Amino acid sequence: MNSFGDIWREEIIYSAIARHRRDLGYKSHSSLLMDLFGTINLRATVDFPSHLGEFTSRLSPTHTLTVDKIIDCHTLFPYHTAFLNGERIAEIRELMYGSSGQRIFTILGALWQRNLRRAHMRYCPRCVEQDRQTFGEAYFHRVHQIGVVMVCPEHACRLLDTNVGMYRFHKNDQAFLALEECSLEAEDLSISTQDYANQYLAIAQSAQWLLSNPHESKSYTHFTDHYQRTLADVGLSTYSKKVKNNSELVRAFNDLFPMRLVESIGLPTNSKSKQFWLLKTLRNSGEVSTPICHILVCLFLSLEFKILFEESPPGFFGGGPWPCLNRVCSDYQMPVIDNVDISTCRATRRLRGEFRCHCGFTYRRYGPDYQGARKFNLDYIVDYGEEWGKYLADRWLDPSLSLESLATALGVVPLTVQRHAHKLQLPIDRPGSSKQKDPRKTPRFTPRKPRITDEERYRRRKKYLALRRKYPDFGASEMAKVDPATHAWLMRYDREFVRANQIKLPYNNGSNETLVDWAARDNQCADEIKQIALRLLTSGDRPKRITTSAIVKQIKCTGSVVRHLNRLPKSAALLEQVVESRIQSAVRRINWNKKKMIESGRPIKKWQLERVSGLSRLRHMKEIQDALDTAYKEIEAHFFMPSMVSD
Repeated sequence: MNSFGDIWREEIIYSAIARHRRDLGYKSHSSLLMDLFGTINLRATVDFPSHLGEFTSRLSPTHTLTVDKIIDCHTLFPYHTAFLNGERIAEIRELMYGSSGQRIFTILGALWQRNLRRAHMRYCPRCVEQDRQTFGEAYFHRVHQIGVVMVCPEHACRLLDTNVGMYRFHKNDQAFLALEECSLEAEDLSISTQDYANQYLAIAQSAQWLLSNPHESKSYTHFTDHYQRTLADVGLSTYSKKVKNNSELVRAFNDLFPMRLVESIGLPTNSKSKQFWLLKTLRNSGEVSTPICHILVCLFLSLEFKILFEESPPGFFGGGPWPCLNRVCSDYQMPVIDNVDISTCRATRRLRGEFRCHCGFTYRRYGPDYQGARKFNLDYIVDYGEEWGKYLADRWLDPSLSLESLATALGVVPLTVQRHAHKLQLPIDRPGSSKQKDPRKTPRFTPRKPRITDEERYRRRKKYLALRRKYPDFGASEMAKVDPATHAWLMRYDREFVRANQIKLPYNNGSNETLVDWAARDNQCADEIKQIALRLLTSGDRPKRITTSAIVKQIKCTGSVVRHLNRLPKSAALLEQVVESRIQSAVRRINWNKKKMIESGRPIKKWQLERVSGLSRLRHMKEIQDALDTAYKEIEAHFFMPSMVSD
């Protein structure tokens, strides 16, 4: 069969065979099948063609097509098998080589969902024009035939249906029809004004990446480990691989991919079901999900396919094995620990890893530490182990070793050595050392009594009297502000002297006279409140809620404002005006985070904006949702959502 022509870039093999039929003028599809495949018992399959071994054997010896090249470059095989294990991939490839193509759909099983397929083959109007200029004719591109791809990943325009059926199980299921034989529309259907345009484009580009980038097969746990690590980093799951709140996870996902969009693709939207596809894809259930499920999860988590396929899931404490940190072990700092027990500290909610060496030494580290930068550090020793205890017992009575040198050799402090010697029931008194106290009765902290000399007392009194002569009208509070250290020392160790040298201020005995000019005090406090509120509002730092307490702490007349608001009408009115409610403070945080994201040049998803703004308890309020929608629309106006796919 020397007449079979070239196959174009990204052309699906079905299209190349259809062009061959048209160019040679075949009037019978049976004759075409007999010439190309040596049989007429064959359907014109678009995605998983079979009999490819027989097909390539009939080509010219100089033709560049091979079975592997057809499967990898001109079918939908790379897309549908991207997340399958190596055994199933090899079996499907073998069936495409041979004559049992119908078994492929049995192997795929639930992955071959009818609602994810399209009834007709499709094309992109811009690709038609481009192909005619480059190759002289238009042809079917394979990425356009993937059911979940709604737009062209290269030209970002909507795909159009032809009259060529995608799956034909009737009398004409042997027909091969070329794109140029179809009635084509020339209009350019841009998606720039279409709902969810960015999401559809990202999905199409992700599918194109899966088709164009061959990669080694991975186990299902490889992908779920990547997902669970990323979920833990953004706070949607625990480090023990449990989703914190399914409803919150689904809501965060729907902020980026609304249910109407998911339904248009063909995926179920019953998020309350335990078998919901999003939850099944994220957890290590052992069931393989369809490629579109993985695409949506990766876009949701901003996880690039290049990292997903080429890099192993990062361990919370780097890659093992991990070193033993027992100083007296023969494998000290050697990588001999193969496993780490991951848990979450109940008190701090921090990730915790527990490492146990063969010598019995067990230690903990807090993480995550993905790069393993702290692998030679430990945060807590759980068990010193038998080898450590034996080393201590063998050298406890050695007169040539001091307690300090023994502690250094063991990697602990002397008190720890004493306590473990008691646990091992070793003699309390060591040779050559003074009598030691029982470590059980050794206090961890012994307060030291201060030594107060007459010279120190004389010096402090002299300084205080000098200040008293300088400020004869100051009361105790004013004197404390002039020299806080001297006043505090005397109040602690010489209180009677301070009291004897205090002046007696006049006091109000119930008459109408007042010692404070409240009108002047009101004006002073009001001015300070204005300045403080303005400073809090215009600060470049992360916004904090403006409360009465936050303002009062920063003004000079603190006591007056707190205890005498009824005498400070201007200050009271101004406080009521500038103090924020929880909703007002939350809206200000949303706008501040929006501004920071725009300035940094990094787009942010709506659920991420909600999380960094700390809205967990207020997110259901209408004012908060309106502020979130407005802020996110402004963010979208600045950024065109990236494809999330590495080149």
